[in-house]
Amino acid sequence: MYRLKLWEVEADELTNISDEFLYATPSITSFLRNDSSLFLVVATKGFGKTLLLRAKRQQLEAQDTGILIIPDNTMLDKPLGSGPIFSHQDLLRVNNDQVFWENTWLIAITIAIAKLVAAATGNPVSQTFVNRLNPALSPLLTGGLRTITEIFGQVLALPAKQYYDALPDLQSLLGPAFRDIHTPVVAFIDNVDEHFNAHLGEAAGASAGATDKGIWYLAQMGLASAIRQLHVQNHHVKIFASIRSEAFGRLLQRNQLIQQLEGSALRIKYEPEDLREIFVRHLVAEKDANTVEPRSRDPFARFFGSQNLLIVHPRVGEPEKIWDYILRHTLGRPRDLMTIGRKLSAVGRAKRTDQAIRRAVNDASKDIATAYLQEVNVHFDQSIDFDRLFALIPKNVLRSHEMRGIAQTYTGGNDNYVPNARNPYIHVFCSLFKAGLLGYIAKDMGSGLAVQEFSALGENLFIADGLLPASDYYIVHPALDAHIRTRSSLYARGMDTLNIAGNGRDWRNPSHQSAVIKADVVGYSKIMLDASRAATFSTEINKILDEWRGRLAHVKSEGGDGIVLIDRNAANLLVAIRAIAARLAADPYNAVLRAGADFGATERSGLALRTAARLEAIGSPGVLCATAEFANEVEKIDDRQARIDISAAPKLSKCPRRGDTFNIRKNRKDPDLWKQVVVFPVFEWAKE
Repeated sequence: MYRLKLWEVEADELTNISDEFLYATPSITSFLRNDSSLFLVVATKGFGKTLLLRAKRQQLEAQDTGILIIPDNTMLDKPLGSGPIFSHQDLLRVNNDQVFWENTWLIAITIAIAKLVAAATGNPVSQTFVNRLNPALSPLLTGGLRTITEIFGQVLALPAKQYYDALPDLQSLLGPAFRDIHTPVVAFIDNVDEHFNAHLGEAAGASAGATDKGIWYLAQMGLASAIRQLHVQNHHVKIFASIRSEAFGRLLQRNQLIQQLEGSALRIKYEPEDLREIFVRHLVAEKDANTVEPRSRDPFARFFGSQNLLIVHPRVGEPEKIWDYILRHTLGRPRDLMTIGRKLSAVGRAKRTDQAIRRAVNDASKDIATAYLQEVNVHFDQSIDFDRLFALIPKNVLRSHEMRGIAQTYTGGNDNYVPNARNPYIHVFCSLFKAGLLGYIAKDMGSGLAVQEFSALGENLFIADGLLPASDYYIVHPALDAHIRTRSSLYARGMDTLNIAGNGRDWRNPSHQSAVIKADVVGYSKIMLDASRAATFSTEINKILDEWRGRLAHVKSEGGDGIVLIDRNAANLLVAIRAIAARLAADPYNAVLRAGADFGATERSGLALRTAARLEAIGSPGVLCATAEFANEVEKIDDRQARIDISAAPKLSKCPRRGDTFNIRKNRKDPDLWKQVVVFPVFEWAKE
């Protein structure tokens, strides 16, 4: 029985493609049907174009219907080696001439298929037909070359005069011969993009070499146009080919037959649920010996362990499902999942802790980002020095004026660039957006809520127009986080504390309000009476608080034992006060905190600060008395935080009460301060 090859990145490594391995979306299922009208497989790298072409061929071969298939000695027809480097004169001739590339492919395809049919049917091409062909083409029909790409290479290498002398034969001889074919023929062409990668290098367009990135696009655009034309000419012949979405997008921009081309193309796209199913299939195929809980029916619990099904974001404090955590560190491609899966699988099951999982995913996402940046950089009108750019990015959520400042610094401070053909101003963040690496805030059409949106890979043309969607905030793709952290010393601490970055995730708009916790040490006077502890306590408490400075918006010690914490994120404050309390409770101080919390205005001794101070005074050792506003903010981020009965704060019973609200004013001279009070444990034992 065929077994799924775990975490395999390259389709060429697969000798057999089973239903277990191939995940078919509705559009892929349509492509695989015998009556499909989809012939072009379109996507960026990493979406499985080669896999689908191989699956289509394997399916046809299994049916054994007498169809002739080209190539006949391998699964797919792939050009050998690197594509031609043209002379300067020839480059001027073939660059920007899509018709040249269409005709070159048409000649190659019609000759190759004519040879295949003649050999298979035992009816060789007549000598009369061969004699009528131009001498530049007749050897290709009678010689030993058999595949489309082999013949394409020879036609492409013809000197200009020979090529144009032979071109009329396409209309007068090869075209009619192709239309007369009644034998079913299927051809598979792949990797044309990689064949012309030399034209995407740093030397592209340089005076020292005759290369140009336009050739990379035109070779694929010409192939797609040629295939569409031939399918109209003869329904007995079907030609399937992979086309990069970057080239296909440019073809649509230049072609009037947009609907016809789109109608013949399978645009590979995977929704999050599709990617999850692909990932789960590999998790299920993992051997028991490499799983944490072999008997679990949940594939994620089986592989990762039940204790690792939630990953808490270190800056936001929000727990997220492990699948969501993995997915947002990808670029939405199956290849990315295989890269991450392979890293995770290499972590021994005994060592598969949440920290090890984070480390593996971050390492993989860095590899994913590095490879993708190299892929897309060659398509920008001007390449970007990402190391230099990333060193300038201090955080993952940026305002437009902040991006403008970074862009100006990157370009040398010159803000007088105007986007036009002669001077293509590269707004570096515009390039990141077009590459799907910079998100923005959009309105969800269904719920009306603000959500994060990142462009799908291959969705945008890489044109230096300097345009970005209007947005109050822009978000760096989380797949870049690990990469940027190695370049920018500020990035890790500058991460947003309200929102986890990720496509489709809800967006919490920052407000002028913040969460505040005020705390003090119960029995501080006893510590001060102990000379040995009193001498070091102030230093120690500041040392502990130093660990949270930079992670929270405001951290301050007051009066020797007082603590003030302020941040937009209430859940982070709860985590912080618990960590601080745990440190102070240890030897030699054995100190216990009481604390109060609120959410609201904190500027200039705002009401939230005064409310937190009143709740601190009412509180009891080991508990946090908080307003409902604070508790609701915590719950928005982390709904796992359990509340305890208000009886844990006995002093509340002395406050005037109306239903579930208490008047927590200090005395009768103060104005009323009615608040709904919630009690959280500062220590786990306080729950009991």
